[in-house]
Amino acid sequence: IYPNNYQTVKLLSDDPENAIFAKSGNPELRDAKSHVAKSFLEMLEEMEKWDTQNGPYTWAAFKNTRINHLVPNFESFSRQGIYTGGGSGILNATGPRHGASWRYVAEMGDQITAFGIYPGGQSGNPGSKFYDNFIKIWANGEYVNFNLRTQTDGESILFSTAFSN
Repeated sequence: IYPNNYQTVKLLSDDPENAIFAKSGNPELRDAKSHVAKSFLEMLEEMEKWDTQNGPYTWAAFKNTRINHLVPNFESFSRQGIYTGGGSGILNATGPRHGASWRYVAEMGDQITAFGIYPGGQSGNPGSKFYDNFIKIWANGEYVNFNLRTQTDGESILFSTAFSN
């Protein structure tokens, strides 16, 4: 049984010489300082490997956000490597395979102003240029102005049916 995250941080700051940090069989790992130093060196090695295999290390590249097609095996219709920040439990809560899909802001008043965005595009046709045209806007945290029209700007009847014999 190990202490939870809060207690571990408390031990690191208040009692770095606590016996919990002594690792049996390894005299080099005897206190919090030795664990932190070893962990830091291992992290540097891992980042060098990452840089060699994947290029410069960024949070967005490491997280590798993707938007999957609804049909699981349609990988060619999915988008991956979407460069966006955020993470679980923080602003722009976006992970590798989840995040805020529909974002919408509306100012209600005499003149309604509305902005919104969703990852994807206006068309469900993978051959259309509108299939994924909103992904970059969504990833950048930008919004599209909906330019809502008032009742006086538009016609009150959008569709009508004419019957003939």
